[in-house]
Amino acid sequence: MAGIEELLEIISVKTGMSKEEILLRIRTKQRELSGLVSEEGAAYIVANELGVKTRNHVVEAILKLKEINPEMKSVNVMGRIKAIYGPREFTTKTGTKSKVANLEVIDPTGVGRVVLWNMSDIEKIEKGIVNIGKVIKVKSGYVREGLNGRLEVHVGNRGLLIENPEDYREDEFPKVPSGVFTISELQPQQPVNLAARVVNKYEVKEFNSNGRSGKVANLIVNDGTGSTRLVLWNEKTDLLSQIKEGDILKIENGYTKEGLKGIEITVNDRAKVTVNPAGITLPEIKKETAKRVPISAVKADDLVELKAAVVSTFGENFVYDMCPNCKKKAESGICQKCGKINPDKLLILNLAIDDGSGTLRAALFRDTAEKLLGMSAKDAAADKDRVKQKLNSLVGEEKVFEGRIKDNAQFGRLEMNVYNIRDINAAEEAKILVGE
Repeated sequence: MAGIEELLEIISVKTGMSKEEILLRIRTKQRELSGLVSEEGAAYIVANELGVKTRNHVVEAILKLKEINPEMKSVNVMGRIKAIYGPREFTTKTGTKSKVANLEVIDPTGVGRVVLWNMSDIEKIEKGIVNIGKVIKVKSGYVREGLNGRLEVHVGNRGLLIENPEDYREDEFPKVPSGVFTISELQPQQPVNLAARVVNKYEVKEFNSNGRSGKVANLIVNDGTGSTRLVLWNEKTDLLSQIKEGDILKIENGYTKEGLKGIEITVNDRAKVTVNPAGITLPEIKKETAKRVPISAVKADDLVELKAAVVSTFGENFVYDMCPNCKKKAESGICQKCGKINPDKLLILNLAIDDGSGTLRAALFRDTAEKLLGMSAKDAAADKDRVKQKLNSLVGEEKVFEGRIKDNAQFGRLEMNVYNIRDINAAEEAKILVGE
């Protein structure tokens, strides 16, 4: 180990500064960091700031996260796990399959990232041995600069991750929130862990965005405190074949975003989903079903099914730019919340429907709008004349509309957000009439 005296000597020789002057800088650095770094750690930081290379000096002491610098080729750190991302499978340059996982850890000096390449360490995550809230020690890691400029500690085959090490004090490391939420507690832009029961599931949809293809699938889940949309992306959509309505899902490392219909949970390759995990129970959720009613009987917040004819369409613009991150409308490639973006296309249709008992304004978004037109938002954006032709041809057609009634206070009227639309089926209609 390079001790403080050796470090002073190295810095002095390479800079020409006196040891007293260097020591003064070290003390100043410690004060800047509120005394949270050791004298030796501050010496490494000062050396790095002065451009003094220390790559040939192995650091064996336990360093604080703010003490590491890019020149360190073998470091030991400790921290409490704040978040786990992965494991994620990838293909190496030689064509072999491997895995990588990322840990966000916290110590008294701040937050850092630990990147695991060692399969034995990754297995500890997969087996649940290493999880959020535990203190870990990393031995013989090496420091790299991440894509965002933050320093990371990487653990390869020469390194080791130790869970619950003996040489630490519990009160030395800040506590981290469990990250376990109920749906009613969700706020946008936060990592979440939760358990919920599947109320509805929808088919996988393939898409192309900015020249890249992908897959997405939606689930509606409820935990007894509320409902939300769970959005599975790309390889996570493969889980859909294992999931049925009524199943309990345990979601780890999901992320909340503001969707068109409220807060939704994104599940990507960093998240983990367990179907019907042991030890978790939730109340049975009585699935809300749409009730067939006449338009004259609808009330705000009702989930209804209406058999009605399209009597009018509204608007000249049907396709909007949408921010791929926050799912809000954007203009000219600019999202007011996220800044400059490569927008997705969003199809919105506004209709007036009538069933003889009354007329109601109905709004169709995304998949539902695309289903009614028989064309994608991208195609609709490229051929607006064709959209108008299709809408004109719909006037007078009778459909079954399923959705939620909302009170539009601004205009003092009830409206319908349409979730599903289908053609009239004579056999089904006969059964409904008999039931009545």
